[in-house]
Amino acid sequence: MTPGNTAPRKTAWFRSSWFIALTTIFFAPIGAVLMWLFSRWPIWVKVVATVYALAYVLAFSSGGGSKPTSTVVPASTSASTSAVTQTAPPQSGQTTATGAVQAPAAAAKPTAAPTVPPTPKPAEAGRAWNAPIAYGQSATIEDSDREYRITITEVVRNATAQVKKANLFNRDAPSGMDYILVKARLEYLKGPQDKPFTTPPTGHSVMAEARMWGPPTFAVAPEPKFADQDIFPGATVEGWLPPFIVPQEAMDSVILSYGKGLFGATGGTWFSLGEKTDKPAALPKLTPSANAIDASTAKQRDTAVPFKTPALFKDSDRLIEIQVVDVVRDATREVKAANSLNKDPAPGNGYLVVKLKARYISGPEDRPWTTPEVGQSVFALNRMFGNAPGLTVAPEPHFGGIDVYPGGEAEGWLPVMELPKDGLDAPILSYGKGLFGGGDTWFALQ
Repeated sequence: MTPGNTAPRKTAWFRSSWFIALTTIFFAPIGAVLMWLFSRWPIWVKVVATVYALAYVLAFSSGGGSKPTSTVVPASTSASTSAVTQTAPPQSGQTTATGAVQAPAAAAKPTAAPTVPPTPKPAEAGRAWNAPIAYGQSATIEDSDREYRITITEVVRNATAQVKKANLFNRDAPSGMDYILVKARLEYLKGPQDKPFTTPPTGHSVMAEARMWGPPTFAVAPEPKFADQDIFPGATVEGWLPPFIVPQEAMDSVILSYGKGLFGATGGTWFSLGEKTDKPAALPKLTPSANAIDASTAKQRDTAVPFKTPALFKDSDRLIEIQVVDVVRDATREVKAANSLNKDPAPGNGYLVVKLKARYISGPEDRPWTTPEVGQSVFALNRMFGNAPGLTVAPEPHFGGIDVYPGGEAEGWLPVMELPKDGLDAPILSYGKGLFGGGDTWFALQ
């Protein structure tokens, strides 16, 4: 074998045609992604399968039960009403209450009605990050034929000691970060009597500094745990959600998103985790970096965004800044340290890891932008190279899959890429390639 050639490697099971076909049939969205990334099927087959996947998603998201709703149930409620009686002025020629006849009124000059700006409709409690369920109050959630009440009963900030005690394999939080623990109570009010409801182990995250933070991989919650309890109507479960890691300086501004589904876009049901967040502060304001360039000028390799220079992407009503902040070549040591199951690259090959930073400058404040998990590859030796074969885990933090709101930032490593060692010197990153090709922006990596 000549140097620089890739040794033959067994095709990973998730790249095989039989697995992609089955996944496309039974779980179309994931199957479509695998198909475009790994299969060599004819383009017409890919297009037909993608149309099927889109129909699958639409059918899934629009059917199968009513949309979950939440209602605030205060711990104590006081209500007062006041009636206002209005009396219309008598018209010309009518008799007043004193018996006098009202003289005809002079015709009034028509005047232009003042323009009143529409008042924004406040978000329903629990349905937006800026209108969370107040701390200590409950939310009654109706989901298809089930109804249950959720209450946040305890919050522990800077909880590294409790998390480490819960499981010796729970890792320390990174510098400047710490754990936050949230205990929730679920009362199962109504539902089928012949099958249990399982308290959800996933779908929960927290918002701080205008972005979402999820539980670390494999983090174990203290006992009693909230997740995976099979209960029937009338039962109550109270336990700890998986631990979250957030910046220490944002510990008092954290808000919980409970029960975001697979196709959720607004974060499930939102809960305040303290009196300070019953009325959350406005999102921070960001401005583009002074040296940022327009991403549309970097659609060719020879006009790639210079190394470590931010690029501004205008996506419909969003303005997002992307920057390459770090590159590690021949990164076998870093990749092996990220996960003990990561393997060495093929003989003659090396790993490449790239860290990106995203800044969400402006956009809709009621829904997040999600950092892309796919669509990145590198050009070297006159061809494209993608993710490393197999389930190679990138170093933490990961760049993809983070929900960011305007004013938020996210930084992390792209999936590990593998290419011949003689191509590691001058690769160029292709960022944001769409499902059907095209649309990518090029970034220099040196």
